[in-house]
Amino acid sequence: MNRSAAGVALLALFFAACGGEGAPASSTEGAPEVTAQGNVPGATPEASFTALQRAFAAKDWSAIIDFMPPSSVAAQEAKHKENLSGPLGELMAARLELEPEAVNAMSFKDYTAAVFGQSMEMNPKKMNSILNSTIIDTKIEGDRATIKVNTGEKEQDASFQLEDGLWYWSSLAGRVR
Repeated sequence: MNRSAAGVALLALFFAACGGEGAPASSTEGAPEVTAQGNVPGATPEASFTALQRAFAAKDWSAIIDFMPPSSVAAQEAKHKENLSGPLGELMAARLELEPEAVNAMSFKDYTAAVFGQSMEMNPKKMNSILNSTIIDTKIEGDRATIKVNTGEKEQDASFQLEDGLWYWSSLAGRVR
């Protein structure tokens, strides 16, 4: 299996460390409402993290790709069709309950949104961990930032990268290689 394809297929595992067993798929009970505006990266790492929480709250899985650094997305889009050919495409088609041709026809953004959304729907506790997270600390070093968050169960780091004046979620980009 191609490393790039495996990363896309395992995209949602980024949050695996955030929680234990999942609740029923319909449960987002107890998650706070995130009220700031827009599901797009911001001018600060904190603004981007808050916008990411809004995307999760809205279950706007296609917006997740918008939080990846553009340079990373461009590299992934270039390999997307190649990654889905053969056994991986068939495996992911079965997981998404689609025909392999339908999965192969999906754009990188649509495919990643479908995989990520399905994973979050299957384990809302993981999704709620980001909704419930509060920022504890932010460290910025040049074009890199680390936000330490409290998920309600533990502290966890989220990495961000400055690109074209906006802070992108580089933790995600590292999972989609």
